[in-house]
Amino acid sequence: MNRAVPFSFTKAGLWRCRSVLCMRRNAVMVAFMLVGALFVSCADSVPQLQSVTPVVVFDFSDGAPSMRLSVFAEVSSDVQRVKEVRAIHKDSGLVWICREPQKFSANNAGRKWAGCTNFVAASGSYIPQGEYTLWYEDAAERETEDSFSVFYPENLLSCKAESIPEAFTESYKQYIALYNSDGVLIFYGERKREWKTLGDVTKKYAAAVTFRVCYELNGGAVECLMPAVELSETARDFAIEYVPKNTR
Repeated sequence: MNRAVPFSFTKAGLWRCRSVLCMRRNAVMVAFMLVGALFVSCADSVPQLQSVTPVVVFDFSDGAPSMRLSVFAEVSSDVQRVKEVRAIHKDSGLVWICREPQKFSANNAGRKWAGCTNFVAASGSYIPQGEYTLWYEDAAERETEDSFSVFYPENLLSCKAESIPEAFTESYKQYIALYNSDGVLIFYGERKREWKTLGDVTKKYAAAVTFRVCYELNGGAVECLMPAVELSETARDFAIEYVPKNTR
């Protein structure tokens, strides 16, 4: 898995491209170049960001959880032209760089995002809280920026899986994630009330091999992933208590 680890810098560079169109007297050539100018303008427009969504992920297994930051920008320009995204912590100057951003879209709504799911802290450190700047660069090295904030309950840094969800001091939501044999997510949502045994799950998701209980805090800005459980080894009721109203 590619990981983006931070470093420090003092000054960011900016690149700008300009194109010049020469008009000619010949009416046919003028019309041709006007059409050409339209396409050049569309292709060379500065990228536009609608919003930035950060999620701090605490991944539990044995002992204290690992930690990573997922950041995605909603883009109104051509998301396929994204080249690089950078997250900069304003107070410390730490920088995370993703040179191969992930891209996805909601086809039915025409919305597009680009970002990184795996910004991690240096060994022995953690993702700092506070204000960040997201720099977005496209294939023509044009850049734009937006701001976002990162906050999470500090007690989660030293929690163990067995102390969750009792360690939460605020409201949360509980979800179930199901994965196939290749580790691909095939379901993420509320645990169905009828899911009492392994057989209940596999009736609807026959390809499911493992599941994880997930908790969302701070309106989805923080996510805690519980250790994966092999469905093939689970021939009884789910061990995690169902939360009827999905909140606490």
